[in-house]
Amino acid sequence: MRQADVAAACGRDRSVISRWEAGEIEPDAVDLARLAALFSVPVAGLLLLASGAGRSRARRGGPVPGPAVGRRLLAARLTAEIGVVDLSRRAHVSPRRLARIEGGACPSLAELGRLLDGLRIEPGEFVAEGAES
Repeated sequence: MRQADVAAACGRDRSVISRWEAGEIEPDAVDLARLAALFSVPVAGLLLLASGAGRSRARRGGPVPGPAVGRRLLAARLTAEIGVVDLSRRAHVSPRRLARIEGGACPSLAELGRLLDGLRIEPGEFVAEGAES
């Protein structure tokens, strides 16, 4: 999913989505509800996973959701027997960026969506599995 798709679904300009991903600003409650509906996940799941808010919390010394997400993405990739280069191509993420995410870097929502698409995992399924751990 592209930033333009997310922007259209949220009624926002693409630059706002980019600023969310960069952690410059955080989505408000209405935007979070729209994002949750778009990705078919609960709002709590968005907060738990990767978001600009997660990176902002990291700068303030709060919990970082990246390592858990990265471990789960790595496990899913290995289970599906998909190589780094193959998933990178499917998800339009560089192999270096994929390695950083699997190593604990916090992916943007767009990156996470593309990686889940590349792994053929529904976002709601990914969030539900994370809530069980």
